[in-house]
Amino acid sequence: MAAHALLRLQRAAGNRATGLLLSVQRDAMTQYEDKDWHAAAWVLKDFPHDKAIARVKGLSASRRNRLAEGAMHSPAWRETVLGLVEAVDRNAALIGRARYHLWKDEFAIAAPMLVKLDDATIRTVLRQRYGKISFEQATEMTEVAGSKEDAKRLRYLLLSGPELPHRPQVTFLPKDSHDLLAGYAAGSPLLRGYAAAKWGAKGPPRMRMIEDAAWVEFAAGQCAGRENPKTGKPMTPEELRREVANWGGFTDSASGLMYMRHSDYIAGAAIHELVHALAGAGFLHTIGFDANEGATEYFARRAAGELKVAPSDSYPKQHEVIASLAGYVGEELVTAAFFGGGNTSAIASEVNAKHAPPAVRGPGPVTTAWIAWLNLVEGPGQDLVEAAAFFGTRGIEPPVLPPTESRE
Repeated sequence: MAAHALLRLQRAAGNRATGLLLSVQRDAMTQYEDKDWHAAAWVLKDFPHDKAIARVKGLSASRRNRLAEGAMHSPAWRETVLGLVEAVDRNAALIGRARYHLWKDEFAIAAPMLVKLDDATIRTVLRQRYGKISFEQATEMTEVAGSKEDAKRLRYLLLSGPELPHRPQVTFLPKDSHDLLAGYAAGSPLLRGYAAAKWGAKGPPRMRMIEDAAWVEFAAGQCAGRENPKTGKPMTPEELRREVANWGGFTDSASGLMYMRHSDYIAGAAIHELVHALAGAGFLHTIGFDANEGATEYFARRAAGELKVAPSDSYPKQHEVIASLAGYVGEELVTAAFFGGGNTSAIASEVNAKHAPPAVRGPGPVTTAWIAWLNLVEGPGQDLVEAAAFFGTRGIEPPVLPPTESRE
């Protein structure tokens, strides 16, 4: 009797093992339906390679993701099964690995995997794991993400998206903003050459519109890590919120994407962001925030005049500073520096050659007229009114047209 009992047990064990194997081979795949991906990975590891690959190919993308995640729970066969998944669907292997490390709260390990995926996939993975998350939590989590660019991207994706009530609503302009901005770029003699060189036939990216109620949180999240020009340190979340509350739009210098607060949209403001996207960040890094915004507004008003649309009225003091500089050294030099990567050596040489040393004035140690002017524009003794009057000249203003279009 004991022998018969043992045989029955052996048969039962064999039947269970056979059933497990067959269930993987059947289209229904019982373990998959039951979400027992760890068990499915355990069975799949012993399949002949070609049959295992065929099984993985037969799965939907979401099931491949879960199979890869299940394999991560067993170091003994993890790499075997992940290798099978990766051979069929590299993204599924990345998603499975990332989900596993996010489940273990190992964001620093998951981050390099996440950034290899597209934005929509990253957002889905993060939302499935974290759901609703505050700006402070997102900032703290992404500090370990590696590079500043990766941290900024992941922070934005943690906070953005229209599906959840607290998330900002991101929409496109009422009319196709790609065609709108492309028309501005092509219609302005000042901008068309730079636009063609930067974007070619595809033209500029589309502009995103952000609901007013969501603007501060969205812009602060996107600009996290921005330096405080007074301290040289990253702004705190509260400092960022105060800063972006005064913005009507901004351009991400890394991606070139443009964002605008809905109520602040007019043609001139869109052109201001278009100029930002064309020029890049070289002038900003060389000469500072105020001079860069002044130059952006200077050329935006120039282009608005060419296009005969209502100009922006942003950054009036900064605009006057750059208008006076352009009037003194010639617009060509300022144009070349602003759109050419931020090299201001030709401007500095012209200023120093024309501005005799006895006339130099300004706070702090002064060696040249150019340094004196920079001190007034961006230094500790900043005085934009004095900087605008430094050269005793004004730039030629484009015509100011009455508003001809609504903000809707």
